[in-house]
Amino acid sequence: MLEQMDTDDEENFQESKIDGEKLDHERRDIGIKEKEKGNDHFKKGNYNKSVEHYTRGMQYDPDNPLLPANRAMAYLKLQKYVESEADCTLSLSLDPAYVKAYLRRGAARHALGKVQSAIKDFNDVLKLEPENKQAKMELENIKKQKQKTKIKQTEESSQAKKEAKSDLCLVRPLNKPLHLQSKKPLRRIPVEEVGHELDVVVNGEKDTTQKTAQPPQTNPSILVLDENDKSDDLHKSLADTNNNTDDKKDSSVIMTNGHEEKSSKTVSTTPTFPGQKAKPTIPALPTTCFQFQADVKKLHFYPLLLCEYLKQLDPKNIRNLLKDQLETEILVDIVKSFNEDVIGNEEFILDFLFYLTSVKRFDMAIMFLSPSNRKEIKELFDKIHPLHSERCLQMEKLYGL
Repeated sequence: MLEQMDTDDEENFQESKIDGEKLDHERRDIGIKEKEKGNDHFKKGNYNKSVEHYTRGMQYDPDNPLLPANRAMAYLKLQKYVESEADCTLSLSLDPAYVKAYLRRGAARHALGKVQSAIKDFNDVLKLEPENKQAKMELENIKKQKQKTKIKQTEESSQAKKEAKSDLCLVRPLNKPLHLQSKKPLRRIPVEEVGHELDVVVNGEKDTTQKTAQPPQTNPSILVLDENDKSDDLHKSLADTNNNTDDKKDSSVIMTNGHEEKSSKTVSTTPTFPGQKAKPTIPALPTTCFQFQADVKKLHFYPLLLCEYLKQLDPKNIRNLLKDQLETEILVDIVKSFNEDVIGNEEFILDFLFYLTSVKRFDMAIMFLSPSNRKEIKELFDKIHPLHSERCLQMEKLYGL
């Protein structure tokens, strides 16, 4: 009888074990379906809906590291960086070697200002995958931003020192209260304007009776005139010296009686600009992504020229050209150039920006856009909207607007 009871209990245990495994399998299947639904909404730009499905999938399959990692990416798109960091940490607790979770947590921490933690995450990726291009690119971007911040701080510090030094040279009025002010009466000090004498030689003798209001010069002019022409020529010479603003004349000695004569030397005072650069020309078609980036940076201050340069490219080839080298700064320059020359180029701009979304690093480039950059993209689509309303709405979703 006891043996029979043990046998029955064992059979019941095996049946319950099979039922539990079947139930777990069904729950995992539901979790996978919810993940797929979330992926579909994510591709369409419906990030809030994708978060809902990923959350539901996590409830059915809490041991799947893909679900919290995918929800973390959706949170990145929604700029909810704290939630994204937490989901990545949860995913790594389930799978410590999941590379994408490290990359997304690094991006979230970078956005939160946790630069050192972000660097650690990207270095952990390189430990798992030494040739991971995205991790290398993110570390390089952080390095560049640090250098720019350091240069900016140095410039601000030097500017503050200059302003403080200039303040020391200012003479400011004293606002003393009445009981501290001096009781002595004020004195009037006369001010006299002093010019310099122009030496006028008349028949070998100097006449210093004429004065000018010109400031003293290192070599004042000596005019030698005939006594008969003294009055007319003297006034003409004085007028010439007063109008000497465009060209400077040096070492002028004029003798009308033929005793001595020196040629005057004219020095041009036209201002020059040593740092001024000539307007660049439109570069040829690029063959590599590095050449393309260099050309865009070269035309950074010339948006109309940059737009003409971009119109040389076939939008369908932009993915093969850029590969995974798209930077946020390059994207911003492209949008600014299109904003300057929209009329007549609407279809080309939409095609170019659409094929740009297929570049591998597009999501990361969009994620680090500033609010002002997003506003510029929105303004660009608003300009094109009256002619291509449906495409503009689709593009706004792809660009996270």
